[in-house]
Amino acid sequence: MNKPYRGVQLQRAQLRMSPPKKMKTENAGLARRITPVLAEELTRTSIELQWVFVADIVDKKATSRLIQQLSVEFPLPTLQHLKRVRSEPKGKSSALSVILCNADDLEAAAERDSVRLKDLVEGCAVSVECLGNLCRRRVPASAPLTRAQYCEATKYWPTMFHEDKRLEKLLRGDCFDDKEALRIETHMREAVSIARRSLGDTVVGAVIVDPETDEVVAMACDCRHGNHPLHHAVSVCVDLVARSQGGGAFDFESISTELPSNVEGGEATSLFYKNRHNVSNLATNTEAHKGRAKLADKSLDRSALKTPYLCTGYDLYVTHEPDIMSAMALLHSRIRRVFYGCSTAYGALGSFYKLHLQPGLNHHFEVFKGVLEDECKSIKRGDRELEPCKQICT
Repeated sequence: MNKPYRGVQLQRAQLRMSPPKKMKTENAGLARRITPVLAEELTRTSIELQWVFVADIVDKKATSRLIQQLSVEFPLPTLQHLKRVRSEPKGKSSALSVILCNADDLEAAAERDSVRLKDLVEGCAVSVECLGNLCRRRVPASAPLTRAQYCEATKYWPTMFHEDKRLEKLLRGDCFDDKEALRIETHMREAVSIARRSLGDTVVGAVIVDPETDEVVAMACDCRHGNHPLHHAVSVCVDLVARSQGGGAFDFESISTELPSNVEGGEATSLFYKNRHNVSNLATNTEAHKGRAKLADKSLDRSALKTPYLCTGYDLYVTHEPDIMSAMALLHSRIRRVFYGCSTAYGALGSFYKLHLQPGLNHHFEVFKGVLEDECKSIKRGDRELEPCKQICT
């Protein structure tokens, strides 16, 4: 058989040896800038330790019996996350050691340092002849919550761990792919755009989106001026969703009649709500919205719309971290996720407080920060840039 030419052979060799080309996307790395706001106990890798008494098991055949006896005589209610027995390599074989009891169970520190095995198990139904040397050892005081904490805990003692895959994705920063990250930034740009129309001293924009259809349900800017000190961007946005379901408490017509002289009344009608096609005036529009919500006046029966309660299942995009009042409004409205651009001094979702993580509340939601952070910090109202000192609340 004729052999192929040398040039063909070299070409085939190059094809076999060359690594596959990586696909380049202009959106690569966007997801890395979207940071989850998690509890401190989830983000730390260090673990708390405590002292226990550990003894070698001389007779390995008696291990099962020893565990049963120790479970009765020396229960460990606060250390249920630990395995009672540890196997350690010793030459060609392995040695077993068992946790006897918590060292803190002994009252005085002197007793903990000078205790002997016979004194420790005296009067207890424990096969002391099956145990060897006694020593004190540090073990993890609580169950690990993350993979990193588990790896650290196993350096001290075998530990039980059930991985939360969703949590691990959040910690690694790969919860969103590039396509999702681009969509998140797109909605944040809408919030930045509407923020420039703010009426109050702070320039803040908020957008509520239905993630199932990727449609904007409500859009608002900061409307605190004159007699409207509660009209934060987030609060107005939530009220618009309530109004679209037949509720709502704010009087937007009065806002439009009390605008500062530098804001035209015609522009005021474009500050609050955006449907699928164009910006709408809430005071007069009753046109149906093609998402979950339907724009209507307060006389509309919400039960007839068959919509979820307020913001259930919706996502919020806001340029600045909400304060306590706005965060509570989001909690009561059952928001699904919150994305904000830059942190604030009195922020309630990561900076000053983490309201969404409080265990006593009846609703919890996910929070992410850092979306278009630089753009949100430097938002301008018209031709005038917002002073940094004013970026303290929403």
